This record gives sequence, structure tokens and C-alpha cells, in this order.
Amino acid sequence: MVDPEEMHKGLSREQLRLDGLISAILRVGMLTSVTLIVLGSVLCFTRDSRYGSESGLAALMQHRAFPHTATAVWRDAIHGGGMGLVMLGVLVMVATPILRVIVSIIAFAWESDVVYTLLTAAVLGLLLVALIAGKAG
Repeated sequence: MVDPEEMHKGLSREQLRLDGLISAILRVGMLTSVTLIVLGSVLCFTRDSRYGSESGLAALMQHRAFPHTATAVWRDAIHGGGMGLVMLGVLVMVATPILRVIVSIIAFAWESDVVYTLLTAAVLGLLLVALIAGKAG
């Protein structure tokens, strides 16, 4: 097991602050996502009796019950729809590492570290390409 004190030894105050910010982003994103997914799941199974039936589960398996656009997800979540909350939780889960990479790009640019700024921007580009390719296919 790595000692946290030893791991942070030699880091500047700015690097420690950046590590804390990135850690907070990941924790808040994960907790928000899990909360939305659990709450949405509970609402689905307590409010809508279809999910307890065979036909309701079949609809879930065929993706007919899920909102399919960001607008539909938001609209359903705002109105307390269980599926909208579940899908919003999934979107938060997907967005969390993207936000982490964006914050890293800003931090590396702020420190004038060109190499890491470009490498991190390439990672962001790959994440976005994967998202677009996943939506298309």
C-alpha cells in the first residue's frame, strides 16, 4: 500500500491543489451518478407497475422505455421520471472523466506545460471521437 504522505512528497502547492480538485470532481461525479441511478431505479419500480411485469421488462430490454435524446432525458428527469433520472445518472457518469480531462488541460496550460497540454488535449479528442463513434454505431 502506498503511503499518501510519501506519494505527495515533492509536489508543489499548485500540484497538490490540482490533485485535490481532480479528486473532488471524480468523487462528486461518481456520487451524483450513483445517486441519480439508484433514485431513478427506485422510482421506476415503485411508480410504474409495468416494470414488475414480463412485458415491462421486455420493453426495458428492447430500449423502448428509455428517453433517447438529451432533451428527452432532461425533460423526463425534471418531471421526476425514473428512466430520465437513470439516464441522467449515466450521462453524468460519462461526463465526469471528460470534465476531469478538461480541467487537466486548463491546469497544464496555466503552468505553460506545452507537452502535457497537447497530450491531454489528444486524450480529450480520443474521448470525444469514441463518444461520437459510439453514437453513430
